[in-house]
Amino acid sequence: MDEYRTKVFEYNQEAHASQDDIFRKYFVVTEREVWACMKEGDSTLFNSHEESDVFFMRIVHKLHGTTEIIGKIFYYDGMEVERVPSLWNKDRKSETVSVTEVKYIRLSDFKIMRYDGFVELLDPSYDIVDRISMLNPIEVFQNDRKLKDRNLHKDNVGAKGIHYEKVGSKGDKWSVGSNPEETVGTDKQIAVCTRITDDPRLYSGQFMPKIRKEIMSYVMLDRRRKTYKQLAWYQLIEYFTVTNQELWRCTISQPKEADKIFLRRVTEIVGRNPVAYIVYSQTMDVWKFQLSVNNQTESVKIRDFHYFLPENNKQVYFYGELELLEPETDKNYGKSNDETRPGIEIYSVPVENDDMLRLPIPKK
Repeated sequence: MDEYRTKVFEYNQEAHASQDDIFRKYFVVTEREVWACMKEGDSTLFNSHEESDVFFMRIVHKLHGTTEIIGKIFYYDGMEVERVPSLWNKDRKSETVSVTEVKYIRLSDFKIMRYDGFVELLDPSYDIVDRISMLNPIEVFQNDRKLKDRNLHKDNVGAKGIHYEKVGSKGDKWSVGSNPEETVGTDKQIAVCTRITDDPRLYSGQFMPKIRKEIMSYVMLDRRRKTYKQLAWYQLIEYFTVTNQELWRCTISQPKEADKIFLRRVTEIVGRNPVAYIVYSQTMDVWKFQLSVNNQTESVKIRDFHYFLPENNKQVYFYGELELLEPETDKNYGKSNDETRPGIEIYSVPVENDDMLRLPIPKK
């Protein structure tokens, strides 16, 4: 799949660096999907697992900027570009971009094609889900249910524990997360949570999950031992990229007592470098994915759930269900239709001399 990854070039720069180095300097792949597309009404592939009747393959890459991006971005047909927050740069907030690219591949010669028709995306059965997403779950839990007109949700915050997982044969070893010592509420209660979008701690080093790297330390001149060292946020960005962060204010109603309030912080990070081993707490979802097919390396995606008390920042458990209420947001934020704002200028480049062969639209 490396050969179909989104191409990234430095504008007006001499071609002294490899395509792989340029890509990893600016972006990390957060999702890769592969879809088998065929004529409407033909389900041969899903019944027999044969590709003889496949019309073409649809490959989707989703990218996220690894650092703050200041300048101009030019993108071509088949791509969507949006501004998104990035980790703070010193004392000011900064932005990067997320990119989605869709490619259509003709199976007869594996050339990239142009397709102007419509596609209907059907959810696969669980036994072939690996044909769609690059993410393979290690520890993933989600429990959603509907209670009358309320949508209830549970995070992966089970009993206290530490888990060990071998990820790949190459790379660093990491310890991620922490387990709370106290519990608020009961597993029978429902917390109503409202999202907070203007907290200044969002996307700052203060709100990064606890992440420690295994290093060799010297006890004496002739003795060494392995320990985990907490890295500063500006060091961690060399290894991980924060792709999303949310903060929620959750209230547990208690008829005979004062309402109990806690904050729910959700942080998603994706590995930039190979990971060999990970130790993680029981307050997160963890996936692994193939970082590079050619180099045979693996990395991880982590979604960390951190509940804490607003008065003292003490981390806590809540075993009940959550009702998540989204606020009204500006739906035009980050839109990529030649919109310019200070920091990043995004331009759609028209393809005047389109040398890609066009896939014919299938007839019913």
